[in-house]
Amino acid sequence: MHADTERTPDGTVLAVSIVIPMFNESKRIGATLRDAVTTLDGWGIDGEIVAVDDGSVDGCGGVVRTIADELAEA
Repeated sequence: MHADTERTPDGTVLAVSIVIPMFNESKRIGATLRDAVTTLDGWGIDGEIVAVDDGSVDGCGGVVRTIADELAEA
């Protein structure tokens, strides 16, 4: 949780789940994931991002794993 995490008036931490469906999105999914993380961080909202691969054949699942590893190290 971020020190500057947004809270509701009663003190509850705001948290969201972002679900991103993808089908052959390897050329775009990296930017989409980075933008989502940047937006959550900028708003001070805790959350998770779930990328759902619907049978892609272009390797977008591997791109998601690579981006996830990069973001985990940051």
